[in-house]
Amino acid sequence: GTQPPEWFAIHWWGESFRCTMNCIEQFMKDFEDPDREDLRDEYGLNGGGITLDTPIWICAFANRQNDLVNDDAITVDPSKSGFAKAMRIAQYRTISILDEKSVVFSRIGCTFELYLTLVLAKDESNETNFDGMWATYTSHPHVYWGEEERHAVGIISCGMTTSDNGSASLSSAREEHFPLDRIISALTIDVENADASVANDKIHILNYIQDPYASDFNKAPTVNHPNYDKLNRVVRGAFLSSIPALQYALNKGDEDWHLALKIMCNSIKTCTMSFDFRLGWDKLTKEKAVELIRHLPVTIRGLEIFFAPYGEEFVKGIVEFVATATNLKRLNIRFTFAGGLKGGRDCGMGLAKALEKHPSIKELTLFGTDLIGQRNASDWEKALQTNKSLKKLECYGVAYRFFTANLSTLDDDASTVEVSDSEISAKVYWNDDTAPDATLTEDQEEEIKAASSAAGVEFFGMTGDIETCE
Repeated sequence: GTQPPEWFAIHWWGESFRCTMNCIEQFMKDFEDPDREDLRDEYGLNGGGITLDTPIWICAFANRQNDLVNDDAITVDPSKSGFAKAMRIAQYRTISILDEKSVVFSRIGCTFELYLTLVLAKDESNETNFDGMWATYTSHPHVYWGEEERHAVGIISCGMTTSDNGSASLSSAREEHFPLDRIISALTIDVENADASVANDKIHILNYIQDPYASDFNKAPTVNHPNYDKLNRVVRGAFLSSIPALQYALNKGDEDWHLALKIMCNSIKTCTMSFDFRLGWDKLTKEKAVELIRHLPVTIRGLEIFFAPYGEEFVKGIVEFVATATNLKRLNIRFTFAGGLKGGRDCGMGLAKALEKHPSIKELTLFGTDLIGQRNASDWEKALQTNKSLKKLECYGVAYRFFTANLSTLDDDASTVEVSDSEISAKVYWNDDTAPDATLTEDQEEEIKAASSAAGVEFFGMTGDIETCE
C-alpha cells in the first residue's frame, strides 16, 4: 500500500551508499519511539517515535529514475515536483546527509529543499503553516559516552532527538562528535552559484526562491536577489548556531567567535535553544557569556539555561532578551544566579516586568535561582495578574534540597554568603539566616499561588529553610 513519508532525506547522490545508510540508521536510533508515554505526543510533532516501519523518502529509490518527467518528479514549477510534494506530506521534516566534502551544500536541488524546510515552512502566510525540522547527519565513526561505537552523528537545528530525553547535556554529548570542518562548511553555501546537473532546473528554482507565486519560472533569474541571501543566512544560522558550532568558534578565537555570534543573531531560528554550561564551555568568560546571550536570535520559541555561573550581567542579558523576544513561548532557567546584594532582587524584578505584557510566553521555570524571592514577590504577583499568555509557572528556590549556605563565607560588609550544590556556587544576599532573594515566605507563596490561580496559571513551587554549614 501507500507509504506517506514522515521524513524527507536530502542527499546529493554522490555519497557512498554505506555512508548514507550509516546516517539513516543512527538517525532512526536517535529518534526512536520514546519509553516515556508522556513525551510521545511532543516528540511525535517533531518527527520522533520512529520505528523500523517509519517511511523515509529517499529520492534515489522513491522516484522512477527512468521516467522522472512523466512521474512528475521534475516540473517547471518546483513546488509541483515530486520532491516538494513528498516534503509537504512529511511536514517539511528533513534529514540532510552531509558527505565528507560537504558537496550537498553546493547543489541547487539540495538548497531548494532546505529553502522549503527553513523558509517556506516557517512563513506564517503559508497555508500549511507546518513548522519544519532540519536534522543533519554525517558518517563519522566515534565512541559515544566512552563505550558505544557509532558510525554517524547528527546535529538537530530545531530541537532535540527523542534519545536526548529533553536534556541539553545529553544533546551536547551526542552532538560534540560532529566533525568540525563539516560544521564550518555551511559558511560556503551560496544558492545563486550552486551547481545543477540540468541548467533549467537551476533557473526554475532561483525564480521560485525569488517569488513562489511567479507566473514564469523560465525567465532569467534576477541577479543578487535578496531572497538568495536570506536563504544563505538561514542555513548558516541554523547550522552554525548549534552548540557544537558555537563551542568550536569559541575555542578557535575571538574572530571566529564574533563571526559565529553575528551569524546566529541574523538567523531566523524558531526552535528551542538549550545551553548546559557544564559541558564544553571551559573557555567561556563572563564577558563572552554576556555576548552570547545578547546575540540570541529573537525568533526562537524556547530558551533553556542550565548551570550558568556568570553572574548579574549575564542574567540581565537574559532579561533584556526576553523583553525583545516576542515569539518566546518557553523559558527555563536552572541553577543560575544573579547574586550579590541586589542582583537577584533587581534581575527578578526586571524579568517580572518583561513578562507583564509578553504576548506569547506560556511556560516559565525558575529552578534553583535567586530571581523569585521575598524582596520582589509583589512584582511577580503583578506580572501574573497582568500577563495574558502564561499557563504554567514553576519556581523552586535554593531551599529545594540541593543547596547549602556556607556560613564561613559570610561577608558582613556585602551581606552575602556562598550558596552551593555539587556543581555550582554563587554569592547571594543573606539576611536573618536566610537568602531572601531565593526563598519565599509561606504567606508570599500563597499569594503568588492565588495570583496564578486567578490568572489561570498552573503553579508549582515550595518554600523551606536553606541548610547551612560552617
